[in-house]
Amino acid sequence: MSRTLVVVMLAAAGLFTAAPSHAQESARPNSIALRVGETVGFGLWRNVGPALAVGLELAASVDRLEGDDLEQEISDFTVEPAVKLYGPSGQPARSYLWGSVFYSVASETSTDTSGDETEIEVTQMGGSLGFGLEWFPIDRVSVGGHVGVRAGVRTTAFIFDDGLGDDELKADGPFFRTLASGIRVHFYF
Repeated sequence: MSRTLVVVMLAAAGLFTAAPSHAQESARPNSIALRVGETVGFGLWRNVGPALAVGLELAASVDRLEGDDLEQEISDFTVEPAVKLYGPSGQPARSYLWGSVFYSVASETSTDTSGDETEIEVTQMGGSLGFGLEWFPIDRVSVGGHVGVRAGVRTTAFIFDDGLGDDELKADGPFFRTLASGIRVHFYF
């Protein structure tokens, strides 16, 4: 069973068995966020006022794929300081605006049966803006997510080793794309 399905099932079970709670106020200023989406991540958050939270999000993934004639290792790591500006409170759900800056490093190494190796290294940095919603089904827990846009600069390095020596190509440039956070669960303390 996939991690996303397990998280969705657990969240749904909690939502249907819990009495709704009103949106969290600064009485519980800290939270740990768990995220399941394109990558798995977690964050440490602090409410610095009734409508403002600051946090540090970390995400990582590592995959290894093996086939008959190709072996691949894929990994990525992202560091993302972020802020949330919340809308009105007093309801079980609370909207927010999201802003962040990020730095991401990813690599993919492919080796074929002849031993030729290709490595791709991608470094990205930039910012994200979006809007989201958090639902507080029970005291000290919220479930939510956000959508938005992400823009920045990307550097991609292609490294080829064909047994005769390494060759490297680099490409730099801007990027702009949409963003979906995946499911986020915050535990407040």
